[in-house]
Amino acid sequence: MKKILLPTLALLLALAPTAASADDLIREPYLQLGNAPLFGYPGAETDQIRVMWQSSNRDVNQFDAYYRESGDLLWTAIPDIQSEDVASGRFNFSVTIDQLSYDNTYEYRIDAPGQTFQSSFRTRLDPADTSPFTFAAYGDSLHPDHADDFDDVVAQINRSDADFAVLLGDNAYDHGTHRDFDVRFD
Repeated sequence: MKKILLPTLALLLALAPTAASADDLIREPYLQLGNAPLFGYPGAETDQIRVMWQSSNRDVNQFDAYYRESGDLLWTAIPDIQSEDVASGRFNFSVTIDQLSYDNTYEYRIDAPGQTFQSSFRTRLDPADTSPFTFAAYGDSLHPDHADDFDDVVAQINRSDADFAVLLGDNAYDHGTHRDFDVRFD
């Protein structure tokens, strides 16, 4: 009996799924508007945000996502975590947080193996809001080897009174790598 039990146990342990580790996370959570309805169309009565991240582990069950209005004590679970196989060993994950009030501050939290990511965001102004606002628009943000020049531009924008900034294009050279993007968003 011992001779059969040990190899069987070893085989079962070898086939068991392994827990994801913090090293599996390739891209930490970041925000996008996602596929928000245009003003005037159904669904545009409230705002939304999309939280995205990338992992080398395809198991969607390794993550938990939550959000809350700033100041609230309780988190609301976001049950529908989407995943997409984008390349060999890379999986994009995302959650859409919808039904958000315009011009309001929220927090989101992503629990990943061995770490938790938490941040806040402010939703857009209501389409009917006529309050003035300012923004900075810029593009063609240079090659990553010239990050100091880009940092100077960003510092000037941060010192300005702009409510938000729009980075228009030509943002990642030469290969669209994470390094190309990180130099712009760190």
